[in-house]
Amino acid sequence: MDEGRYLVCDFNDDPIITIGIHTRSCIECFEEALRNSYHTIIVSLYDITLAQRCELVELCKALRRQKELKNTPILALMAVPQRNILEDLHADIGPIHVAFDPDHLTISENNLASSQVRRCCRYLGYIDYDESREMVVCRAYLSRLVLGKQKQIALCTTESHVKCEYYLHPRS
Repeated sequence: MDEGRYLVCDFNDDPIITIGIHTRSCIECFEEALRNSYHTIIVSLYDITLAQRCELVELCKALRRQKELKNTPILALMAVPQRNILEDLHADIGPIHVAFDPDHLTISENNLASSQVRRCCRYLGYIDYDESREMVVCRAYLSRLVLGKQKQIALCTTESHVKCEYYLHPRS
């Protein structure tokens, strides 16, 4: 990959993405995106506080609204699919792509936020635990069932979620 053709917004001291031009704030990323031309703008949602995540999701949406950037792909990098974030990124403002592996940052129809949100169970719920963590719960089980990362990845964020007992017989 051509290092200079990617703009990366990452709040972490030790960035997970090593390619591209790095910015450490939403304003800096926004200004840089408008000032120079990039192949792709990558926004990292890895290992950040919930408040920072909200800021970065808003950054993705603000970038997508810019006429100057309508042909520039925007890619949100997430640790795992999260229905609430995917829904926010799927707003009717234009395509925003998502990736879950920093080693595979591809742009395709399959990784549009709109495609990814359809794979996630509608009963996924999120309860803030502290400023940087949240519990993922199954709302079909009255939000009493806390879901671990393995179950989320294996079932709740895949098309197989429609076979889940809780999905088929919700208690909500």
